[in-house]
Amino acid sequence: MPQAQKYPMPSLVGGISEQAPQSRGVSNAEDQWNCVNSIKTGAEARAGSKTLKVHSVSFNDPFEHEIRRNKSEHYKILIENGVIEIFNLIDGTRCTKTSEAAISAYLAHTGPARAAFRAVTVEDTTFIINRQKTVLMGATKSAKRPNKAIFYFKAGNYSTTYTASITYGGTTYSATYTTPDNSTSSNAQYITTTSLAASLAAAITSNILPSLPAGSTAVVSGSTVIITVPDPNDFSVSSEDGANNTNLISIKDYVRKFSDLPDKAPTGYKVGVRSAADTKKDEYWLEYIGSGSSGYWQEIVKPDTAIGLNATTMPHVMTNTALNTFGFAAGSWGSRLAGDGVNTARDPNFVGKKIVSAQFISGRLGLFTSGSYMLSRSRNAFSFFPDTAQTRLDTDPVGYDVATGTSTNILDSIAISDKLFMWSDGSQLRVDSGDDQIKEETIDCRPSSNYEYDGDVSPKAVGLSSAVFGTGQGEATRLVEVIYQRGTPVGQIPLNDHCPELVQGTLRGIHLGGTSPILLATTDTSGPVAYVYQWFNDGDQRVLSSWGRWSFPAADKVISASVRGSDIYLILMINGKLAIETLPLRRIKSDGIQLRLDHVITETAPKSFTAGVGLQVTLPYIIPEARRSRFKALESQHSPETTYRGRTIEFEWVDGSTILLKTEDAALKFVFGATVEAKRRFSQPYVQLKDGPLLPSRLLIGDIVVSHADSSEYRVEVRDRDNSLLKSFEYTARRLPRADVINNAVPVETGEFKSDIGRISQEVWIDLVNDSPFPSSWVSADLYYNPGK
Repeated sequence: MPQAQKYPMPSLVGGISEQAPQSRGVSNAEDQWNCVNSIKTGAEARAGSKTLKVHSVSFNDPFEHEIRRNKSEHYKILIENGVIEIFNLIDGTRCTKTSEAAISAYLAHTGPARAAFRAVTVEDTTFIINRQKTVLMGATKSAKRPNKAIFYFKAGNYSTTYTASITYGGTTYSATYTTPDNSTSSNAQYITTTSLAASLAAAITSNILPSLPAGSTAVVSGSTVIITVPDPNDFSVSSEDGANNTNLISIKDYVRKFSDLPDKAPTGYKVGVRSAADTKKDEYWLEYIGSGSSGYWQEIVKPDTAIGLNATTMPHVMTNTALNTFGFAAGSWGSRLAGDGVNTARDPNFVGKKIVSAQFISGRLGLFTSGSYMLSRSRNAFSFFPDTAQTRLDTDPVGYDVATGTSTNILDSIAISDKLFMWSDGSQLRVDSGDDQIKEETIDCRPSSNYEYDGDVSPKAVGLSSAVFGTGQGEATRLVEVIYQRGTPVGQIPLNDHCPELVQGTLRGIHLGGTSPILLATTDTSGPVAYVYQWFNDGDQRVLSSWGRWSFPAADKVISASVRGSDIYLILMINGKLAIETLPLRRIKSDGIQLRLDHVITETAPKSFTAGVGLQVTLPYIIPEARRSRFKALESQHSPETTYRGRTIEFEWVDGSTILLKTEDAALKFVFGATVEAKRRFSQPYVQLKDGPLLPSRLLIGDIVVSHADSSEYRVEVRDRDNSLLKSFEYTARRLPRADVINNAVPVETGEFKSDIGRISQEVWIDLVNDSPFPSSWVSADLYYNPGK
């Protein structure tokens, strides 16, 4: 018998690989469930989840948004079918909602909610965007301009004829007044501007008004004659003064320049200013504010122009008013202050379109449509209109219609390192102002990259310098991390190209943490399963890229997940109720032996004790009969005289939400939950000999030696390729007598465990399994083989 050869696997840190065996690393697995991978401990059986709260509310495929405020406030917002709920993940509290009716109509949608909504949070305010709503201008318009005109005198001269003409119905009517000469000083009174206005008004009253509609008037106000004609009778005015029209000025709708306006005018008189009759690009409007003797011209919106946005079609606002309390309202969007809405101070470019995404950058709220973006006024997220139509200010809103060499359909946006990126179905664009502050003159939109993207889930920022996104490929989802440097993509890391069929279905959620290098992905077909990706970087090299799956035995579906520090917060649907649970990523050694049960409740649950019967406990959830076999009750506190941590407590099911613990201890400390099966299936070993690879059909596996750390129990199973169990070897640290184990408390050990496989490689699978409530960490393994015949 030739001497057995060793096939070393110095680390079991790698996760699932779907590559051919010869292309895999020795640390990769054929499959992996409910493990946490780390450089130190290899593949560690994950901890169990603890139930924080269970709520009588149901979600299927909601939109979700996260707000991280401080250690006591970490909120998750869920929206679906017109319902919005907010939960504080720290303790599972369902938050109080005020004025919810203000947003209910805006939350109506068709299709999956995750695709129908987007949100962005700025301090206490969250803007909620319904991507199916077309934005409209409001119905309120600025007041119509009164049907008036003025003749005003800037100066008067001797021996001058002043002519005022009014054209109405295609006919021009004129009135004149001629001043006397300067032969006598008493004639000076006739050339004062007030006297001229009175004299011309008398001439207009006598010679023109009889030809105008009834009710027309000519009223004197200082140096001005105010002509009023009842609506809707349009008319125009003109004047002559023998001095190149510099003394008598006629005005109805427009003047050429501001200096053409009188110093004083009728209160509320409105007039437009534009440089030429045939251009409107520099048009602005003014209104005289004050009395006829004291006042000023103020810029206004052109008469009869829409002055605001229709708030029912714009993003709605959710405000965090107190701990676990939120209020809702339609946004108080700023009104138009100037311009005509078409040529100057135009309608925001999202009017008439659907807003698909929102971001906040440099003190501005950015709203994106399929072909444009609009940034609000600086430091005013609610205003998308400029202060003035006369000039462009650095604080003005910034609008940009996107145009690239290819068709662009913006689906989403993301902010990375104070840069805005728009994601379309085939390319990404960067909104850039260089080193200057964002303003109309400096901002630009440039192609950034060309990744395919289907828009089902928003890209997620990873720290300050990368983003992860997913897109469908056949029946699976591909995830990619894009690396940025100073706002420029400099590389990519395909996250699951080595297991392209693993993440099945349409992506529903990407869940990342700020400090822990872990990602959880959910899809529309994953049900109670989350796909888990872990990584570790050494400098600019990714040395760990590990995929696995986590399953939750009592859950119908994983709705959402959040990573906070070294804890995972889960939102699960369990038999029609929503459960919020927490799961630690690291073993809590100060808590003794960590008991691995999911959906854990403790002695704090409602209960009643009856002597001779036991302790009846009410569960916060209802467990169907088919799922009850996974549940266990364990003692959770070590007491040398009576109890030890991890000992099984006999119990029975009263119904789906009630159990009876068989105990005479009314104050028993316990945990109750479902066992978690951690499992890792070894890849088929690939052995390279001098004369070529050793075929799996000739590779006879003898022993496998597994190195473990801080482990209590696990099994080595040998199964045929139909998954039927052939052999099973159980490791346990629960051996007696042991001096270091008091009262049979569950110990942990670090060491090795040897199992005799005795099978041809291509005929079997070798699995490491831990379905006990106790910990295990599989660090490395050595497989011993002989070439078969």
